[in-house]
Amino acid sequence: MSGIDDILPPADDADGAGRPDGSAGGRSRRDDRADRDASRPRRPIWKRKRLWIPVGVIGVLVIGTAVSAALILPRVDTVQSELRDALPLSDQVQTALLAGDIGTAKTGAAELRDHTAKAAEAADDGVLGAYEWIPFVGPNLHAARVLAATSDRLATDVVTPATEVSLSAFTPVLGRIDLDGIRSLGQTVDTASDGLAGARAELDTIDRDSLWAQVADDVDLMDDTLTSTEATASTFREVTGILPDLLGADGARNYLLMFQNNAEVRSTGGNPAALVLLTVEDGSVRIAKQASSNDFPRNVRQGDVPDETVRLIEPRSDRFEQNITMFPDFPTSGALAKSYWEANIGDRVDGVLSFDPIALSYLLEATGPITLSTGDELNAQNAVPTLLGAVYSQYPDYLAQDRYFASAAGTIFAKLVTDTPPVVPLVTAIDRAIDERRLLLWSTVPEEQALIEGGPLSGALPDDNTDQTAIGLYFNDIGSGSKMSYYLRSASRIQAETCGDTTTYTVSVDMTSIAPLDAATSLPRYVTGLDGKAKGRQFDDLLVYGPVGSTVTGWSTAADLTTEEARGTDMGRGMIRIRTELAPQDTKTVEVTFTMPASDDAGPLEVRHTPLVRPLESDITQVPCSTGG
Repeated sequence: MSGIDDILPPADDADGAGRPDGSAGGRSRRDDRADRDASRPRRPIWKRKRLWIPVGVIGVLVIGTAVSAALILPRVDTVQSELRDALPLSDQVQTALLAGDIGTAKTGAAELRDHTAKAAEAADDGVLGAYEWIPFVGPNLHAARVLAATSDRLATDVVTPATEVSLSAFTPVLGRIDLDGIRSLGQTVDTASDGLAGARAELDTIDRDSLWAQVADDVDLMDDTLTSTEATASTFREVTGILPDLLGADGARNYLLMFQNNAEVRSTGGNPAALVLLTVEDGSVRIAKQASSNDFPRNVRQGDVPDETVRLIEPRSDRFEQNITMFPDFPTSGALAKSYWEANIGDRVDGVLSFDPIALSYLLEATGPITLSTGDELNAQNAVPTLLGAVYSQYPDYLAQDRYFASAAGTIFAKLVTDTPPVVPLVTAIDRAIDERRLLLWSTVPEEQALIEGGPLSGALPDDNTDQTAIGLYFNDIGSGSKMSYYLRSASRIQAETCGDTTTYTVSVDMTSIAPLDAATSLPRYVTGLDGKAKGRQFDDLLVYGPVGSTVTGWSTAADLTTEEARGTDMGRGMIRIRTELAPQDTKTVEVTFTMPASDDAGPLEVRHTPLVRPLESDITQVPCSTGG
């Protein structure tokens, strides 16, 4: 049997003795080093440097994030809650100002300013700004800080000064408008405009591409608020800037007031048969003279309207006072009215003001009813049907009708300047009339006219397509002498199609007579017409204008008694004049096509049209290119 020495190597085998190859019994230096390491005491894991370097970094970040969150979140929460509480107060102040309740407006403004100040303080103590460098989060913190600062600036520099404004400065007291009050209002508006400019500059520092959705929505809301307020301030600044001069601050002014009768339709409203001369001096307004179309010569050319324009509009448009509003451009009509008056009546005319019975009904909502020299009462409800219909049965004589219209125009303005109607209803009525282009103004003073141009008060189409791409639809009764336009109803459909470098506009216009079938016998003779044409029918010219730079490329209709009278270019726009004849309860549709070079810079498409008795509805659509171009 073998002994233990046969199994185990001898103790001195470390030197290689007894091994065939002389090696050290299978041990390596790595094994020896492992044995030495194993014999040393092991360092606890929490003392190891290579672990704690990354753990330390992570820990610092975690703690830093926690500390940052503890600093940031309460401030963001304060900003949000304070601005949320401020929002309804802003609406409250606006409502109170419009209602003339200055006390409530001031109280609301003080509360509003308290909330926005707290929001601004929370956002601007240096904490949020210190973290704006952090990617992703930083731009949103900056936006929150700017929103708070902008809100506080608006509350302090815009809303609070606005509570010192009284719209009563625009209303006459005992026949006079307070010009000093208007100037003071202008100074307040200038201060507010400076505040708006500062708020806009702050808002423009926000990087909107890096915002979270909710923050982006808040920024967009503030942007919309600023844009709306800037537009209002701009309007007030212009009005308060020119109104003192318009009201005779530097000497007496004469304004010719035209009362347009929509029952005998014209491009800017209707037959301007009734005229009133208003003299204004140092804010005081009085009626100086009255006249009617019968005070002017007939078939005598007035003014200096170009021959081509007259041909396109109607050959008699500058030969009869009743036709001067056939032009779709109210400055042209205003200049003609001035020429007619000065040549035949004699007074200097510094400007022309126009309104119609529908605008009159709006004013009567503010002033209350008026009693005419005839003893008749006009109110907001009966003004339109009376002035455009019943008057012809009550006063068959056209001279009596003219006196009636002149009395209506003069009485309402006398009431406006001698009484003190409620401010808000009056401003609302005037604004509505201007928006519908039923109240128009032209001034002979270039600086004043420059401020009027471009807005609805001007009664003119835009000079270019930058802000709006305007289509014009206008109607003219072509001399039947009837008042059948009271029964005219119209609608339009506009399609815009861009293919390659060309845009095509297709304009469809519906014209309907809602007169009774027996109009020829049931309506007064003065309504159905005096010149021997078929009674009860409507004879109108439809003027269709394309955008600036357009050309008429064609027109079509399935209707009879519809003919082209003229086409060409007027005011830089392609236009066409189409004559129509409408029987009672008849509808005719005309379609006109315009083309022009396509443009990415053109403003939105809109329709400008004659202010008819009934609203003209328009449907505007952008259609894809039918040829795939």
